[in-house]
Amino acid sequence: MTDARFFAAYMPDYMSMPLPNNDSEEIQRCTAIKNWIEGISWVAELNHAIDESTAAILEQLGIDVVLFGGRQIPFSLPNHLSGLLSISQSEFYSTIQKDLSPFDQLILPSGCSVDRIKEVLQKFDGPIWSTVESERDWEEILPFLDIIEGIVVHGGEEDKVGLKSFEDKSELLDRILGDIN
Repeated sequence: MTDARFFAAYMPDYMSMPLPNNDSEEIQRCTAIKNWIEGISWVAELNHAIDESTAAILEQLGIDVVLFGGRQIPFSLPNHLSGLLSISQSEFYSTIQKDLSPFDQLILPSGCSVDRIKEVLQKFDGPIWSTVESERDWEEILPFLDIIEGIVVHGGEEDKVGLKSFEDKSELLDRILGDIN
């Protein structure tokens, strides 16, 4: 909820959350977070293929975009879901050699060079997002915003249980908004 409250103030297009297992309390928590923030598309983060139970939870939560890490391919994705693949820096080359056709969009790791982005564009014809973790990452992709669909900014780690500092994220997001407006 802490990340959701913070990022909601910046009016993102998408927000993601880990998909709960079949635990009714977790599903209620996700529903509460989802209902608290209006006007965005929600993305479920998965670390496994979609079985009947998972599909039912996605439907119950009203989520139609699913985020996978690079190790989850190949797999099949039900037609009504949009697949988003996040590629890690360490698995970049092995991942882009795979069949990426089940996915509608890709998220590249922070620090990707234009050459890497162009390499991905030769193998994938859908929208590509870039992860931005610092102002330096932002400065590197700023000249190439016409190549990418958008950016991904992750929440921070807790300083203490239930307590996070968003000072660095605030500065980063303020810089990004200042540059694009």
